[in-house]
Amino acid sequence: MKKVFLIVTAVVWVASAAVIVAQQKSTPLKPATKPTSPPVSTTSPVPEKAKAEQTANERMEKFAGTIERVDEVGKIFVVKGRKDTLTFTVDGKTKIVRGGKDMPFSDLKKEMGVAVDYKTEGDLKIAVSIRVAAPKVVPREKVP
Repeated sequence: MKKVFLIVTAVVWVASAAVIVAQQKSTPLKPATKPTSPPVSTTSPVPEKAKAEQTANERMEKFAGTIERVDEVGKIFVVKGRKDTLTFTVDGKTKIVRGGKDMPFSDLKKEMGVAVDYKTEGDLKIAVSIRVAAPKVVPREKVP
């Protein structure tokens, strides 16, 4: 009697294990390939575009001083700061603003005060934005 009970228990156990395995979905193995897109992190709530802008802003540097030289043909200008003198390159994306209004590169002149936001690419310092100081207003003397 004990032998029959053990055999029936073993058969029931094997059958239930076979049913469980049969119910699971089997997926065929695929060869390993490189992913075509970067892995998406589900832990960060920041969208991809915001991450790209954030990393771009982190690489941005600032420099302020007075223009020493402007080369319109080479699209470069030299700014002397308190400690250093840096040479900047201007490209088609560079935004130049004076008094809240856009101005062309050709209007930059020696002795103008500027604040430059730039990025470094190799040896070049490329100006992303140039804020030109508003001209000093000299009060007129009253004529008696």
